[in-house]
Amino acid sequence: MPRGTPSGSRSGPGGLRQDHGVAERRRPRPARSRIAVGLGNTVQVLITMDFWEDDVARVLPTWDNVLKALVLGQHIRDPRDGAAIDPELQ
Repeated sequence: MPRGTPSGSRSGPGGLRQDHGVAERRRPRPARSRIAVGLGNTVQVLITMDFWEDDVARVLPTWDNVLKALVLGQHIRDPRDGAAIDPELQ
């Protein structure tokens, strides 16, 4: 697969995800790269993940868990506290 050629993309609520294949030059071993862009009200997030094709079964559950855990649109006044504030109540 040519470097940087999208092999799959999917958009969903608040974001776009793409999956790319990359060939390593030093040691011919197929690698994968995933990119997720999340769009919030005033904050955007870019999450990337690079991994060897051999590791797909091991790393894709982690990728899915990261995307499931991502919440956009919540305001956290103090990140050390971690408590989310409903912006509608302010």
